[in-house]
Amino acid sequence: MYTRLIITVLIVAGVAVNTATAQSIRMVAQSNSTTNSNPTSTTQASTTQALNTVGAFTTSVFNSGCGAQQLCLSQPSSCDPSTGGSCDFIYSQQLSGQNYQLGLSGSSAGYIAVVLSTAGSVGNNDTTYICANNNSVVQSFVAYLIGNVLHMTPLGMNSMNGSVKGNRIQCIFNAMLPTRCPRALNLQVGFLTGSYNATNGTLGFPTVIFQKSANLSNAASHAITFKQSLTEAVLIVMVAQRLTMS
Repeated sequence: MYTRLIITVLIVAGVAVNTATAQSIRMVAQSNSTTNSNPTSTTQASTTQALNTVGAFTTSVFNSGCGAQQLCLSQPSSCDPSTGGSCDFIYSQQLSGQNYQLGLSGSSAGYIAVVLSTAGSVGNNDTTYICANNNSVVQSFVAYLIGNVLHMTPLGMNSMNGSVKGNRIQCIFNAMLPTRCPRALNLQVGFLTGSYNATNGTLGFPTVIFQKSANLSNAASHAITFKQSLTEAVLIVMVAQRLTMS
């Protein structure tokens, strides 16, 4: 029994450490560019990739198909993006093979984004899809997150449309997932926000709003939010031990 307890503590502690690392990441978009002179908000703007203006919405991001037609991830879990609230929301619907429709809704004066990782935490050359507010018009970017830096790519998002209402950004697009994400199983999915300078196309440091584990191809996939600290994880195991021994 004690051997199983030790193994359980090690597993929970490992998950907690990975989570703390992922949630502490602050990322900055980078390409062949000039650096902002303000030292308190260091950003870099892409000069090698054209900005893609997104078509106007003919619909909105919604949660009515969650668990049936589409996989939904959000914070809080009760988020309904169609009501105009300030919650953050991602949905995924498999179209065919590695081709998926993704929808984002969130609050940001700059941009919102989703990052997909096959590792235990984001930042391992992970594909990131970005929707930015450019003077109340959505513009899109695709980047790779390597360490704490976003590297712009020539990749695009198909059938893209979106809307901006105040600080609420919504976008829906089709994307071909990288081959390193086989069947989209056991992915770490992160929701990011950050600032955006529409004048020079500069993306600011992204912040990880939430990170969840999910299978994008399974609408009923159970997503787990990693928020526990190492101390909390150990306390849970200790409580379980006392219950077992009582």
